[in-house]
Amino acid sequence: MAATAGTCFSGYSSLVIGVLFFSLDGGSGKAVQLPRRLIIGGTDAEPSAWPWQAGILASGELVCGGTLIEPDMVLTAAHCMLGRSKESYQVVLGDYDRTQTDGGEQFIDIAAVEIHPDFRGNFLSGYDVALLRLVRNVSESAGVGTIELADPGHAPSKLGRGRCIITGWGVKDLGARNEELARKLQEADIEILSNKKCNSRRYWDGLVKPSNLCAMNRGTAACQGDSGSPLVCCWGGSYRLVGITSWGSSTCRNYPSVYTDVSKVRTWIATTTEALRNELCTGSPKL
Repeated sequence: MAATAGTCFSGYSSLVIGVLFFSLDGGSGKAVQLPRRLIIGGTDAEPSAWPWQAGILASGELVCGGTLIEPDMVLTAAHCMLGRSKESYQVVLGDYDRTQTDGGEQFIDIAAVEIHPDFRGNFLSGYDVALLRLVRNVSESAGVGTIELADPGHAPSKLGRGRCIITGWGVKDLGARNEELARKLQEADIEILSNKKCNSRRYWDGLVKPSNLCAMNRGTAACQGDSGSPLVCCWGGSYRLVGITSWGSSTCRNYPSVYTDVSKVRTWIATTTEALRNELCTGSPKL
């Protein structure tokens, strides 16, 4: 089931969604990797249900997800923006079925990329977040719109009592011969897990940083959506952006996935948004 944009309602679906990881962390022996796009057993979202969902394209190919937070600003994971120049990227808003063009899509170039200063080039270091300024504002519509950020008052433990959702495009069948991305945007219900429990020996044994939060599928799986894509939760009758998908388990089973906690980087987002917009005012005024 899908929600009307920005409006919460009750109801859950039984889904298994995933992000794959592949390298081995020497300290803990846990297998982790930069996320691949993967949703296992997800359900198709309704068109325009999640209008803040963005796709990050590199040379025309979908490489990550993102979230529209202002008409000219998109949040994604920092590791999504490594290894290429900003000119190689483009953002798509209003997309639903990746294999078809219905006229609602907006493809917009990126004017500037800012990566959190505490990100150390490795998603395990925490602060896996980047802010993208678009070259122009989006044209808001039924399928394209912004979402509000969770702030420190929206503690994940409180938000987790409501409905939380992750969305993205991804491989629907892990291990299939051709692990093609889903045609249509996928969605799934998810539960917030405390960092204390997530960092226990049962799960990530200290790998989770204070800038992270964790979530699992309802009692069945630990893998979630596209790298950089949103984790949103219902608060006060509307959805708020709570997390940015960062990393998780190589098995896509029995471990929480880890997100950048938006409430922990909200101040940086605000100051960076202002700084990026101030760059537009560097020229002489036109008379």
